Amino acid sequence: MRSFALLVLALLVPASLLVAGPAHAIDGGGEPPAELPYVGRLTAVRDVGRGEVGENCGAVLIADTWALTAAHCTRYTSPVGSGPFAARDLSLTFGSTRADGAGGTTVHVTRIVRGEQDIALLELADAVPVAPVRLAVRRPGDSAAVLAAGWGRGRGPAPLEAAAMQVDDGSAFRTRSVLVTQPAAGHPDAGVANHGDSGGPLLVAVPGGYALAGIAESAIEASRGALSNAWVRVDAASPVYAWIEQRVPLRTIGALPHPNIRPTAP
Repeated sequence: MRSFALLVLALLVPASLLVAGPAHAIDGGGEPPAELPYVGRLTAVRDVGRGEVGENCGAVLIADTWALTAAHCTRYTSPVGSGPFAARDLSLTFGSTRADGAGGTTVHVTRIVRGEQDIALLELADAVPVAPVRLAVRRPGDSAAVLAAGWGRGRGPAPLEAAAMQVDDGSAFRTRSVLVTQPAAGHPDAGVANHGDSGGPLLVAVPGGYALAGIAESAIEASRGALSNAWVRVDAASPVYAWIEQRVPLRTIGALPHPNIRPTAP
């Protein structure tokens, strides 16, 4: 039996409902192989219930004033109810390697645009002084090496961590919109995204750095108990890319595919 589990239990929930055990980032993983200043931390600035912050989410800067996250990260569940956050309820911090955002730049969200997939665009009140990530030209190939990053349930000085993964070419969940990964076989930093990593990036190496291939959506419990991840695709051959293109002015997207490169079919 396979099942999906959202990587975020809720943005705001009583602390007693959180999974027991020490706070940590991505399961497995280790120090990122390079600086990833465009990986942001999404935080709710509005109390909905008892005022206890549960799971935060990840986000990714794709333009000076635009970021991507998972749509379920823009909703809340609390002891007194549930529903969508308003833009004014959320803020994002970029440029910090700590879970508490120390040393980074925090900006408020002015608009939330939710997609049909588990994806949301966040328009920011101010430009962020870090370089946005590029969007991948095409879907990473079967068994391709990819990288995920996030803080998980980390708090305070907990560091950003990264997990080595590979595309799961045999997954039954593979669709035109969703990419599935599994821990990279034999890699010392192999791991999976878990609670608190929703909205964070799946990255593929390109000359000069990384490109964004997907946004963390859920964990998958495979038939033998192994944990894999599902990602909403954002590469240039995906349906979500066209959705982004309709809403974010092309000139503001951080490093679109070269105009002479035609995306390949998924």
